[in-house]
Amino acid sequence: MKDDDVPTRISVDREQARSWVEVAQSARIMRDLLTETPPAVDGSPFSIIDEELPQSCERWCRSYLSSALEHLGMWADFVAPPTFHPDTVVHRSSPVAWCHSVVPCGWVVVRR
Repeated sequence: MKDDDVPTRISVDREQARSWVEVAQSARIMRDLLTETPPAVDGSPFSIIDEELPQSCERWCRSYLSSALEHLGMWADFVAPPTFHPDTVVHRSSPVAWCHSVVPCGWVVVRR
């Protein structure tokens, strides 16, 4: 694929690209951390909240965070693909789509 084949391609200076790569790598690390985080233990704030609710607040928040990190991961794969082969095709979603998932979860966590 040549640069001329992509009409929406814009040049990005090295410093800007570096900050995007940092965010992309952070998104991948956060996704892995969330995946490896075990369920809430007895006595933790989430387990206390869950006792008072018909649905698990922990599962609800985890599902929103997972969705947000999935969207951010798709953006990361577009901005800083894990492979750098010239013919690699990467599909992306909206870079701000993760906000729609993370905001409700953040509100719940901050409110407690």
